[in-house]
Amino acid sequence: MKILFTIFTPPFVQVVSSFTRTEAGPERTYLEYADWYAGLRRLSARRDTVKVVSFTRRKERFSITHDGYEAVFFPVTNPDERPGKGRWDFNAPGLVEWVEEYDPDVIHIVGTGHLMALKILERRRLAARTCLWLRGAPHAHVFEQREPYLCRYFVLPFAEAIEEAARRLPREKLLSFPLGADVTAFRPDPGAEKRFDVISVGGTGNKQVELVREIVRRNGLSWLHAGRVNKGWPFSRREDFFFFHSLRKRFNLTRVKRARGYPHTCGFFASSEMPGLYNGARVLVHPSLAEGAPRCVQEALACGVPVVVLKDTVPYVEDAFGAACKGLDEVEGAVLSILADEEKRVEMGRRGREWLVRNHSPERLHEAVSAINARIVEETAAGPRADLAAPEGSAPAGL
Repeated sequence: MKILFTIFTPPFVQVVSSFTRTEAGPERTYLEYADWYAGLRRLSARRDTVKVVSFTRRKERFSITHDGYEAVFFPVTNPDERPGKGRWDFNAPGLVEWVEEYDPDVIHIVGTGHLMALKILERRRLAARTCLWLRGAPHAHVFEQREPYLCRYFVLPFAEAIEEAARRLPREKLLSFPLGADVTAFRPDPGAEKRFDVISVGGTGNKQVELVREIVRRNGLSWLHAGRVNKGWPFSRREDFFFFHSLRKRFNLTRVKRARGYPHTCGFFASSEMPGLYNGARVLVHPSLAEGAPRCVQEALACGVPVVVLKDTVPYVEDAFGAACKGLDEVEGAVLSILADEEKRVEMGRRGREWLVRNHSPERLHEAVSAINARIVEETAAGPRADLAAPEGSAPAGL
């Protein structure tokens, strides 16, 4: 079977925001990052012919062989493009023609709102073979685009999202897979020193980093944050003044700062450092207001670290290995409760690891996706499906 995966939010954008060391180039650095998507590509390549298509700032097309598959990078004509209304309109001439020539049996387009994805889906023969993956919550703007109506299957980040999407799309078109973490790369380290009470990850307003900061401040907790934190406590004015993110990024310097006299660290870390960071903390606090399949929650659980989340955002978290709070006012109490009983905290971590391996490991994801791949091949061989085109009135005129 010939399988094509896409990375239409290009590595040169993702690496800048997520990594610190890019000597190998953003494309290879991205491919080496051990998230659920990398695990799926790696496992798929063991049995099938797998290619990945993405974008580059370079002037010429090139490819990288990694984990048994070939990743092909096309130069974009507008590398400084920024998203507007949920869209990334990077344009790569020749890409769609290359896809048609490769003639994959199955196409997995990860992420909605991409110009090149739409161009692929407008080729009905290709659309019939396509799973379109939505990584976040199914907000209204997603259904104002044509892509969900053109693909054969629409993959949502969690089962509850299917109920929302079913108001717009046929239920038989909707899927949900158990996205998880690489349980080999992210695993417990019994000998790791617990240097931080709390670890948090992310930087957007939805992540509620300020709430975590206040909980840490009020209770005198030690804190590690992977991501950018605004100026202010616990950093002194001098520490803030001499830490310039833009200059450090430009000269590829470390983008990590530590407060003097206080056990607090924040900044951007290389992906290879993240397992050690999780293992150095007692609890992950992630009260994000909007998520799809939050990578940090999966990674923390894989490392045996309990998690505190919002139930509306991460509904699968169970009392056995974390706290799924009904509101933001419950988060502080949940954090303190976990930290108050070390024996219970360790047991929660053990159960979380077991749950993730059993339910959300890369092997479980690959098993589920392989079954869909086989179904797509069978359905494609049976002939065209009438509902692949956007039905009348289902998407705004002109899209």
